[in-house]
Amino acid sequence: MNNSIYLEKKRLDYAFKLIDNVSDEETKSHLSRYLCVLVSGFIENSIKILLYEYANRNSSPKIVNYIQSKLNNIRNLNYERIKQILSSFSEEWFESFENKIEIDEKDALDSVIANKNNIAHGKSVGLTYVRIKDYYEKIVTIINNIDDACIK
Repeated sequence: MNNSIYLEKKRLDYAFKLIDNVSDEETKSHLSRYLCVLVSGFIENSIKILLYEYANRNSSPKIVNYIQSKLNNIRNLNYERIKQILSSFSEEWFESFENKIEIDEKDALDSVIANKNNIAHGKSVGLTYVRIKDYYEKIVTIINNIDDACIK
């Protein structure tokens, strides 16, 4: 795992560990929404880091600058959006991503993004701590698979 992604993951792991120890379920539920926003950011940052590093290793500085400017604008990286981005780099990456991702991982990815958007717009979500923790574990698997199968 990339060092920058690893450090972000460790910070998230620590946040989950802190919330593990909260005994009040209502407080835990509120904190779970905060974790959802952080997990969504982890997805975006991880994809950007992986693609930027690939471009940096394999492209001229002008191409790297162009790719970086495009990556700065990506948001709401649900399953479909990630497929689009990977296929714009390589059909092989797209196929690898599509073949490796499990249905429950796809659902976790899409749920995190949908819940984050609802939270950001002040809507009520039925997100529990157990659920966001499960989603997070699946997201880490997805990021590792993208790193291993597509980027390296």
